[in-house]
Amino acid sequence: METEMIQVKRKPKSLLRRTGFYAVLAFALCFALLAVINNSIVFGSDNSVAGASAIGENIITGVPADAKDISFSHDDQYCSYLYDSKIVIKDIVADKTVKTISDTGITWAQLMNDRNNILYFTQNEDTLALKTYSMDNASSTKQVSIKISSGSKLKDVDYSNATNLIYINLEATKNGKATDTVYSINIMKQTQKISSSSIVDNMVLLNNTGSLYFEDSKNNLCNQVKHVADLQTGHLIGCDADDRVYVQSLDEKSTISVLSGNKVIKTLKLPDSDYIEFYSDKSNVYVIYSDYIISLSGDMSAKFTYDEKLTFLGLGGTHIYFRDSNNNIIALVSGFES
Repeated sequence: METEMIQVKRKPKSLLRRTGFYAVLAFALCFALLAVINNSIVFGSDNSVAGASAIGENIITGVPADAKDISFSHDDQYCSYLYDSKIVIKDIVADKTVKTISDTGITWAQLMNDRNNILYFTQNEDTLALKTYSMDNASSTKQVSIKISSGSKLKDVDYSNATNLIYINLEATKNGKATDTVYSINIMKQTQKISSSSIVDNMVLLNNTGSLYFEDSKNNLCNQVKHVADLQTGHLIGCDADDRVYVQSLDEKSTISVLSGNKVIKTLKLPDSDYIEFYSDKSNVYVIYSDYIISLSGDMSAKFTYDEKLTFLGLGGTHIYFRDSNNNIIALVSGFES
């Protein structure tokens, strides 16, 4: 009996050793497998999306050279553009078309800068309609319609995510004379005529208030139809996240005035007046040069440099988008260096 008791007690010890051995072996195999997977993600081939992201570049193919209203989502997931009166939405990472919106009379479209929705307008002979398309719900919604005169065309659009205000500028021509009319659309889908002027060349709607700045045909600067007290004329560029408005001097291209309300709070000097364009995403204001970018609203000594063979298209979340010589769109990780 005693011998049998001893034998019974030894079996659990032997089983425990074997269990421990197999547990260590399983852990080692699992660790090795994870190491292999991790290595393939970080150092994958050029065909791997993760590998492309790791070296700072994704490629979007098939976007026509004459596509209009190209924009990129805040999370760098989608690219949309207007082509042949259709809105095409592409998944950036997978490089594939996920939706084509074929609505009658589409005139303007843009991805919103804080959500995966597209704002777009359709137009027929006497009606302009604002619509939205949600990628999350895969559905279009008609928001509001505006009666317009025959021959009118949509000239400019600006909006604020915070106030849910949208401003549109409609141009109409009568007896050979063009006139522009600005309308506002609020969250209650109410439409109001803000101004009717000879020409409105640029509009900048602030992020956190209903204030709309615009520039007329004579470069007069207005804030809600009143002239800006501190700066009578200039070329409107855009606004930043703090609602500071950037205005280029008409006399000196390299001089930029920064407005807060109707007051000039500082003056900036461009390092080079030979720029290609200004670009504003309503958070920052940028100057685009042939091979580098600077931020007027940030550290102007810091640059994002790129190959001069690339053509700047726009910004998304953490990426800057360019078209290359092969007509592909590439996404480079944004980073400014002093």
